Amino acid sequence: MNHSDQITAAVSYIHAHLEDEDLSAHRVAAHCGLSVDHFNRLFLEHTGFTLMAYIRYLRLNWRARVYLRNRPKMSILQIALECGYSSAESFSRAFRKECGMTPSAYRERAVHEGLPHKDFGLNATLGRRLERSYPDFRQARIGEAVDVLLLKNAVAYGFDAMRMQSFGGAVMTKSTPSEGFLWCTEYDGKLEWATVFADDYDTVADYVKTFSDRGREFSFFTLDDKATVKKELEARGIFFGTLERVPRRVCKKAPDLPLPAGYTVKRLHPVKDRAVYEEYLQAIGASEGAKENYYRSLGLKSELHYGIFKDGRIAGQVRGHLARVGEMRMNTQLDVSMLQGRHEETFTRALLSFVAARLLEEGILPYAFCYLCGGITAADCGICDEHFNVLPFEEEAEEQNARALGYETVNMKYTITLI
Repeated sequence: MNHSDQITAAVSYIHAHLEDEDLSAHRVAAHCGLSVDHFNRLFLEHTGFTLMAYIRYLRLNWRARVYLRNRPKMSILQIALECGYSSAESFSRAFRKECGMTPSAYRERAVHEGLPHKDFGLNATLGRRLERSYPDFRQARIGEAVDVLLLKNAVAYGFDAMRMQSFGGAVMTKSTPSEGFLWCTEYDGKLEWATVFADDYDTVADYVKTFSDRGREFSFFTLDDKATVKKELEARGIFFGTLERVPRRVCKKAPDLPLPAGYTVKRLHPVKDRAVYEEYLQAIGASEGAKENYYRSLGLKSELHYGIFKDGRIAGQVRGHLARVGEMRMNTQLDVSMLQGRHEETFTRALLSFVAARLLEEGILPYAFCYLCGGITAADCGICDEHFNVLPFEEEAEEQNARALGYETVNMKYTITLI
């Protein structure tokens, strides 16, 4: 095992055992078969952290933030003790130094805004470690890569730019992001979500070949058909077992489709419409814990809620997730649930068309990502399927259905699994 592999193994080990109170430099070094002094030098060279500084960093940026965000009844002192601090005061000082705000301020912000996964810092060392392993590549800032995608085509790449912005990870490039780059995260020593952003197959193949020893699944974007993609990659020595593709669709103008008689849809306010939420949760038999989580989500700026009413009574709801990247606001998810019964396709399409039209009126771009439950199957909407939450592009009839709802295919994400 070379030094890069040893450091990667150490990072995975730390992530897996972060909650262990006895996690120490001696224990991690022993796991990798090295002395503490030698291992500390290697870890600093490869990550920019000393070993114990990295453990403290993760305990503040991952463990403490998760507790602050997800356990509102847990006191600051309890969180401090769980993170290895002897008092709330020492924990608060360390948290403020690391995160730029007090634990209480962070908790309040999380309640109202929600917080991206990148805040947890799990990939803080990934870029530097990849630079050590691949000297021809350098790490670029996430913000720099996001700007490149938005300038290139904000609509076509907006959803994926948002994911990068939210999840963090590493951006690796041979020159500058404008000439191509790889974005990835890491889990258990393997690359996850490894996505190449490039304008030509030569660059895609180069990145895939280079990083294939760290992962077997890679994604990239092109509007070419499957036959062309297969031909171009194999001509460059890239052979794969599976080839999947998922379209990126946006609605630019929603058609006016009438809802069935007796049905209305209304945007819900988290405070003024509290009685409607209570009626809905009572009807679905939500547990007290589920109710608590639901009410906490109402205050998030990233959430939107529509009530579906039948003859004036609550019949279901539509929950959406909002995101912003640059100056563009988008809707990246819709959860549709009905209290009872299965509704025909015309109802589902009219419902989704109504919501898309309202979003467009607010300057929010709807992406075709929907989850449908509670009596409505994903096949009903005409723009999504159960597995990928998007319509399989191969079926011409389904593509026509999506267009009939105002959705256009603006990009295509291909994912290959190497042999």
